[in-house]
Amino acid sequence: FIDNPNRPHKLQTKLVELEEDIGKLEKMSKKEQERMDKLEKVLKTAQASLEEHKQIILQLNTDIQQLQNSLEKQTLSQEDVARINKTQQQMFQQIQTKSDKITQLENLISQKQTEIFLNCEKCE
Repeated sequence: FIDNPNRPHKLQTKLVELEEDIGKLEKMSKKEQERMDKLEKVLKTAQASLEEHKQIILQLNTDIQQLQNSLEKQTLSQEDVARINKTQQQMFQQIQTKSDKITQLENLISQKQTEIFLNCEKCE
């Protein structure tokens, strides 16, 4: 070791090379840390977006359930409409029947009035 005068110089060169390598590794480490930080930000953003989408899906499910309930109520109201239409038809038939009876009674009254008038003429 001592006999070789170039040895310390080689060690010095090696030490400088190692220090340079350490510097490069530290730079790479910084870059990797920056990359990791960026990836963490992206991950947090993605998680927040995922949570937001979950909330939207839950709201959509709620809206769908409300629409289904509304449709069921509309179905019931359509049955009500059918029942109302049937009742209206029955009432119309009753009104028509009564109207026919009124017309018959009016005709009968008119006929009786004519008979009375004719009878009164005979009485004179």
